[in-house]
Amino acid sequence: PALLYIVPSVIGSVAVHCLWNGEVKE
Repeated sequence: PALLYIVPSVIGSVAVHCLWNGEVKE
């Protein structure tokens, strides 16, 4: 199923986005 590939990429994108914002704020 496509969800097996879509879900991890979405979660990964959100995680990277949060980590990036955290590094930028510092």
